[in-house]
Amino acid sequence: MSPASTFAPGCGSAANGGDFDRATDPWTAFALDGSAYQLALTLTGTTFGAGSQTALLVSRSNNGGATWGATTTLIRDGAGFFNDKGSITADSRDARFVYATWDRLVAAGGGPTMFARSIDNGLS
Repeated sequence: MSPASTFAPGCGSAANGGDFDRATDPWTAFALDGSAYQLALTLTGTTFGAGSQTALLVSRSNNGGATWGATTTLIRDGAGFFNDKGSITADSRDARFVYATWDRLVAAGGGPTMFARSIDNGLS
């Protein structure tokens, strides 16, 4: 059975970062002001396989998770890379700051740990 037939297609759309076969490894963080942030790894194909893609998508809720805003793509890569082990954290002292980290593995082996930061309550 191929991955496309195992998982329901449609994790996202072209308008919000892509149409992936599946999403996994969700993380959620809550800020002091009640905002919630979620990060998920999205995938199409097999790890490092021809035509494969991975991305980390983030969205924000300003009402404690009752509804969510548009999805933002932190990173999106093709077959030469695999984005993995993503996490998101809201600063425990200042709601303006939100941090995300992940491993960006390279097909040839290894790869850096990546870091992204928002300083405007997750708006960018």
